[in-house]
Amino acid sequence: MAAAFALFWAFAEVGRAGGGHDALSTVFAWSGISLIALSIGFSGVVPWVAAGSQLALLLILISPLQTLASVPMAMGLLYIAIRLGLMGSTLARSSILVLLTANGAAIGLRNGLLTEGLLVALALLGAWGGARLWRVQRIRRDLLAQRIKLTLDLDVAGRELAALSERGRVARDVHDIMAQSLSIILAQADGARALSSTDPTRALSAFNVIADVSRSSLVELRMLLESLSSDPEPQSQPNLAALPELYERFVRAGLVVTASEEGKGFPLTATQEQAVYRITQEALTNALRHSGPPPNAAVHFVWDSHTLLYEVSSAGSPDHGSNHGSGHGLIGMRERAILVGGWLTAENAPDGKSFTVTASFPRTKSQGQEFGDPLS
Repeated sequence: MAAAFALFWAFAEVGRAGGGHDALSTVFAWSGISLIALSIGFSGVVPWVAAGSQLALLLILISPLQTLASVPMAMGLLYIAIRLGLMGSTLARSSILVLLTANGAAIGLRNGLLTEGLLVALALLGAWGGARLWRVQRIRRDLLAQRIKLTLDLDVAGRELAALSERGRVARDVHDIMAQSLSIILAQADGARALSSTDPTRALSAFNVIADVSRSSLVELRMLLESLSSDPEPQSQPNLAALPELYERFVRAGLVVTASEEGKGFPLTATQEQAVYRITQEALTNALRHSGPPPNAAVHFVWDSHTLLYEVSSAGSPDHGSNHGSGHGLIGMRERAILVGGWLTAENAPDGKSFTVTASFPRTKSQGQEFGDPLS
C-alpha cells in the first residue's frame, strides 16, 4: 500500500512538485510523499519508525520551501489515521496519532487559515475514532460468537457428563442387584444340591429362597429400567426403611446378620438413604461369599449431631479365599459415598481374619428433624 501511494502521487505530481522553485524545494516535496509512504508501511510493524517519519514530516510542513499539494498529503494522513484506528493501542501508535493530528493542522495552516487547520485535524481524529469504534464492535461480535460457541460446547459437555454419570449409576445399581441375587442363588443352589438326597425338605426350602431372591431382584431391575424411561413420574428407590427386609433376605440365604445402632438419628436425604442401602447390599453380598464359617455380618450405625458413621464387619477366613471379588463392588461403594458428600474405607484386619467396611455420611443443613429407627 505504501509503494502504491508513493508511485501514484509521484506520477500525479510530476512537473508540479518543485515547479517554479529551486532544487531544494523539489527535494522537500518528494520527501513529504516519501515520509507519508514510510508511515503507511511501518505503522503496523515498526510504529516508532512511522512516528519518526511523522515528526520529520511536521518539520517539512512548517518549512516555507514545501510546495507539494495538500490533497495527497491529506489523503495519506487520512489513510494512516484509519489504519491506526484498526490496530491495538501502544505508546508508539499514540505518538503517531498526536503527530498525525499536528501534521493535519499544519496542512490547513499553510494557507493561513486556522479554521481549515482545525477542520483537517478534526477530520483525522474522526476517521481514527470511527475506525476504532468499528474495531471494538468487530471484537465484540467475535467475543459474542466465541461465547455462544463456548456455551454450546459446555452444554454438549454437560449432557455427555450427565450421560456418563447416569451410565455409572446404572452400572453400580445393576452390579449391586445382580451380585447380591446371584451370590444368594449360588449359595442356595449348592446347598440344595448337597441336601437333595439326604434332606429333601431343606433342599425345597433352599429352592424357595432362590425363587424369592430371583423375584425380588427382577422387581428391582424392572424399577431401575423404569427410572431410565422418559416417564416423569418418580420411581420408588430403596431407603433405610427397606433395610430390615434386606437383612431378612440374606438371613434366609444363610448369612448371620446382626444390626445395632447408637445415638439419636436424623433424616438423611433420599440420595444418602439409597447410598446406605446399596452399600449395605454390596457389603452383605461380600460377607455371604467370603466370611465364616458360618457366613456372618454385623451392621452398626453410630449417630451424632452432624454425622452418621456406618460400619459393616464380617469375621472368618474360609478356605474359598479372602479375596473380596474383582474390586468393582468396592469401587462402586466408595463412589456412592463420595457422591453424597461422605467417604468409605474397606480393609482387612491385620490378622486377616475379619473385613470391615466403614463409611461416613454428613448431615446437611436441611436435615433438621428427628429420624426414626432405621433398623426397626
